[in-house]
Amino acid sequence: MNISSSHLDVEAALNSYLDKELQDRHDRFSPVANLQSPSPLLEESPILRSENQIENVRRYRYDLQSLAAELLPRERVSQCLRSIAPSADSVQVLHHHGLSTHTRFRNLVVCGRVWTCPVCASRISEERRRELSLAAGMNDLSPMMVTFTLRHKREDRLDRVLSALLEAVRAFKSGRYWQRIKKEYGVAGSVRSLEVTYSDENGWHPHCHMLLFVYGVSLPRCSDEQLDKVKVGERPPAGTADALEYDCRQVWLKNLQAQGFDATWENGLTVTSQHDDIQSYIAKFGREPRDLGWTPTHELTKGHLSKKGRLGGHTPFQLLEAYGQGNKRAGRLFVEYAQTFKGRNQLVWSRGLRGMLGLDENSDEKCLSPVADLLDDVQAAEAEVLITLSRLEWKFVLAARARCDLLEAAALPDVNEARERANRWVAALMSGVKVTYLDLNRLMDAPDPSTVEFETYTYPVVDST
Repeated sequence: MNISSSHLDVEAALNSYLDKELQDRHDRFSPVANLQSPSPLLEESPILRSENQIENVRRYRYDLQSLAAELLPRERVSQCLRSIAPSADSVQVLHHHGLSTHTRFRNLVVCGRVWTCPVCASRISEERRRELSLAAGMNDLSPMMVTFTLRHKREDRLDRVLSALLEAVRAFKSGRYWQRIKKEYGVAGSVRSLEVTYSDENGWHPHCHMLLFVYGVSLPRCSDEQLDKVKVGERPPAGTADALEYDCRQVWLKNLQAQGFDATWENGLTVTSQHDDIQSYIAKFGREPRDLGWTPTHELTKGHLSKKGRLGGHTPFQLLEAYGQGNKRAGRLFVEYAQTFKGRNQLVWSRGLRGMLGLDENSDEKCLSPVADLLDDVQAAEAEVLITLSRLEWKFVLAARARCDLLEAAALPDVNEARERANRWVAALMSGVKVTYLDLNRLMDAPDPSTVEFETYTYPVVDST
């Protein structure tokens, strides 16, 4: 491609290519059908990874975001960190030495979709995780956690199971039983989180965790000696976590029956007051599973994924990875999930609790801002602009699918070295060469980047000369 061609002609060709790519995405995956395909998911896909098994987590998230954009071409995730903000006419790459990854974009639209965008989910969940940690560390309140689940089958549709779960949780917190529980156990407030996994054996598994903040110390568990004295069906001694669990289970099972579902007494609702378990859940909130093993505590910490997926389940972003490996059924499952969870709240604080804990009432709105540089106010003030890309240059980056390559090119601790490397990377890209981060040292050692031989990237546009 001849760069000396008219910029207008080149930009028009790039626009045509990007528009065609977006339409191709829509045509390939619309309408969505055969959501209940009988082919088993895990036997068709390699074992899916968790984020601690990924060497380059940022690239992994950007790759998953591209897959989500392919499956959801008409949703905001398809424009996230791609479209330039209406108020801007360029894209900036920021450098901040205090960040582990050093580089961020500015002036791009972000979708703020925690359910469907791995990049935004990481950013938003990190802020919510920080607030949960602050809340759990308050001296005058102690956290306890209640987990709500229900029995389901593989053929159950996600929207039906999710609606039943959420309605049962709503009823749990709206009746006189809840008021009695709050009074008896000194509940100051609660935070409810919503999660979902999928397994071949049992289908969709939506579930809720609710952190209860009680005045004073956390409720103790009954000793083995105390439990030995409790007859089957009797209430455990008052003032214990076991008594709270007993009271909550009675209400929960009735609420499930009203929705046409049920659960076992032991598994439908559980209460934990163990400090380490609660801190572990908070530390892993919103993150992908840490390992591929299974233990009884993994349901609590979002890591319940067996080696072959028969005991636990896959997270939605692992379904995205399976789709990227060629499993179309996993892609259809992700679309079903995205449609069902759209507009749902990931985290719900009870009224007045944030103010009681001294937390910013508007922090969530800031996280969900449609235009961001992904830095907080202090970081943004300390950040430096490495390079500024015109709209045409940014379209070259998009056409080459090189957003993450650009960030990695500039991800150096020293700002001057980072700026030089980024400029050379952009120069190479504009000359028709897409340089991966593995080739950056060769690029930096060359006096003239145009003399360095790399694998040529053929842009899908025509020469206008």
